Amino acid sequence: MVVGGTPLWEHTIPIYRNRELHVPTNILVVDDHRIYREAFCTLLSSCFTNIQIIQAVDGISVLNLTEKIPFDLIIMDYELTTVTGSTVVRRLRERGKPLPPIVLVSAHPDVAIYARLLLVPAYLHKPVSYDDIQRVIGPLLTTPSQSRNNLPTRATQRV
Repeated sequence: MVVGGTPLWEHTIPIYRNRELHVPTNILVVDDHRIYREAFCTLLSSCFTNIQIIQAVDGISVLNLTEKIPFDLIIMDYELTTVTGSTVVRRLRERGKPLPPIVLVSAHPDVAIYARLLLVPAYLHKPVSYDDIQRVIGPLLTTPSQSRNNLPTRATQRV
């Protein structure tokens, strides 16, 4: 759901994430280009079941939404217009709270380096395919949240 109007979190009672209760995985997708963001969300929905996707258009929205909604995964464009992806990651870490896995997405050839520098577990190169999403995001959705961390691993990086 796009940020704006009545936010989703005003209509949802937060509960603990428990796969056995079939609680959807909350995924925040952030990109300032509407067409790409919507196409990515459609592709993501076709890859996985039992997910709830919330869309945001900029870094400020990410910072606001993460204060109110517990996300299981954040997929964010690195080159956002108002506040860059790296600034968002740094500000989230400054809060001192555990972060969900973050996946950086960019057409920039150095996105792998940015991911390593920011200590995020994964990245995707634009354009993104169905197979890319399955390979990179799939392991992040099946890993129990207690054992998730934000250190990059070879298993989640694009080779």
